[in-house]
Amino acid sequence: MKKPKKSKFPHQLTIHGCPSKKEERIITDAGFERIDYQLALKYFSLEEIFNYWECYLDFEDLKAEAEIEKFSELANTNYYSFSEQKQQEFLTLLISQFDWLPTSFDVATARAVYSLDYRWVKIIALLERYDGLSYIDSYEAEAIRLGLHLKKELNSPDLSVINDNKHAVAESNGIFSFDGSFLKDYLASIKENPPEVFWGPRKSVKLADRLSIHEATRIFVPDDYFS
Repeated sequence: MKKPKKSKFPHQLTIHGCPSKKEERIITDAGFERIDYQLALKYFSLEEIFNYWECYLDFEDLKAEAEIEKFSELANTNYYSFSEQKQQEFLTLLISQFDWLPTSFDVATARAVYSLDYRWVKIIALLERYDGLSYIDSYEAEAIRLGLHLKKELNSPDLSVINDNKHAVAESNGIFSFDGSFLKDYLASIKENPPEVFWGPRKSVKLADRLSIHEATRIFVPDDYFS
């Protein structure tokens, strides 16, 4: 029986090597949540919602051609100048008129948690959960950036950021290669510049994993960027 390969991920960047205590950690995670169309319109444009429908609906399965033509006609409405109220009314009209339109959507989110007072969520993208799994590493990296942004706002340099995705943690620490010589130089450098972001198993990020949009104390939209 072959022995499992030893992980090249540095022990110094795991939660076991994290210098801070549990109460001095910002927990981050990314994932997907199902939201209704009214909430979706708060974070995405009507155009993005139409694109979602066109991407995931199989119009060939619909037998009522007249309905499809009517929907296509409405989809080409010049709704860009609509007020927020008008957009909501227009979307509600579509949902009520075409019962085959999905009334809820999958969205990718990034989350960062530090105590009950700081439960942040960033809405990232509007797409089906299955397709979104292909981008999970980048979503986890965004969750880490959200956590670092929270740390900056708290002005607490001793706080560490925890995430359960090794690719995202490595990238946030400037590791793009696990080559032996690269890691040796990197590990020598962190003695003077300790890392901020650490990897932990899934159970260590459950506070962020379970956080929903409705429970958030602050919500960021897709156009919010963190330096």
